[in-house]
Formats: sequence, structure tokens, C-alpha cells
Amino acid sequence: RDSLKDMGKCKSACAAALARGKSVVVDNTNPSARARAEFVKLAQTSSVKVRCFWMEASREMSEHLNKVREMAGSDHAHVPAQAYFGYSNNFEEPTKSEGFEEVVRVPFVPKFENPDEERIFKWRL
Repeated sequence: RDSLKDMGKCKSACAAALARGKSVVVDNTNPSARARAEFVKLAQTSSVKVRCFWMEASREMSEHLNKVREMAGSDHAHVPAQAYFGYSNNFEEPTKSEGFEEVVRVPFVPKFENPDEERIFKWRL
């Protein structure tokens, strides 16, 4: 949704890629089973396996990373506090019962390209 700016456009792009036999990655924050269900249904309609990779990061870490990106000069748009609040309030752990072949939990592990990145990351912001 960051690049297409609209959930309808995301679903259309997903459906079009699946219709062409392409693999699809929905890189998005879909906090609830209901939000994820539309993408799961699109995949199931196309008879493809659906896997969920759950990128685990606490709300506090996510907000910290937002500040780190800003301090490091990233062109990534600022994520407002209310977005974290809304996501947290609507979050439901993804489960296989939603139609996923598997749910893979991916813990957050920082990786740094240089010492400056690590220094900024470790600041108490």
C-alpha cells in the first residue's frame, strides 16, 4: 500500500499478477484476520499456496526504527504514532486456520552496513 496508496489497487495488482501465473508478495501491515482474508482468498482462487511471514517487532521497536530512519536520512515517510496505535489495537496473530499453508515467525534482528548505522540504532531516542 506504500507504493499503490490504495487497498483496491493492491488487490487488483495482486489478482492481475496471479492471473498471469506470477508469484505475489503482499508486503503490508494487515493486522487482522479480516484484512488478510481478502489476499488469502485471491490466492486460493488462483490455486496457489499461501504462506505468512510474520515479521516480529514490538510496537516500541517499530517506533524506534521509525526515528532511526529519520535520523539516518532515509526518504521513508514518517509513520505517525496513531498508525502504531491503530495497528496494535487491531492486531490478531496470524494462524494457519486463516488459510495459510504455514505461518513463519521472523524475529527482528538488526543488521548494519556500517558502524554509523549501528551507532544511530543504539541511541536512546
